[in-house]
Amino acid sequence: MEKAIGRLQVESFSKQNGPYYKMFYGVDSVEERAKHFSSIVAKLGEMDEELEKSGKKFFGGSSPGMTDLMVWPWIERLPVHNILFPGEGMEFPSELTSLHAWIKNMWEVPAIKMYGLEGAAHAKFYTQYFSEHCDFDM
Repeated sequence: MEKAIGRLQVESFSKQNGPYYKMFYGVDSVEERAKHFSSIVAKLGEMDEELEKSGKKFFGGSSPGMTDLMVWPWIERLPVHNILFPGEGMEFPSELTSLHAWIKNMWEVPAIKMYGLEGAAHAKFYTQYFSEHCDFDM
């Protein structure tokens, strides 16, 4: 049962991926980016509620499980928007306290501590990715 719930959570939480990428592809106006970012924030709110309701350190319980590891890459990349679109109000909402605690806990997971990338590294990659000279080995 727990595995099925995890799969449903991953499917639900991953609905932020569409708006995430739409902000990079063909969206030129601040208003359009704000609309997509608000969709992301709504999904983050659901994640925060789920963590708060469970009272657990991770979606998987006391240690990271499938849900945590499957949604982490999207959460790790979220600071990119505020870096690439400064002054547009795309900061990670401070009121999502359970999600903030989860992020802090995830950065302590050995694999993430070793291989995780800060927002600036992701922003650098995206900036290069849309140019002719992308360094995929950065």
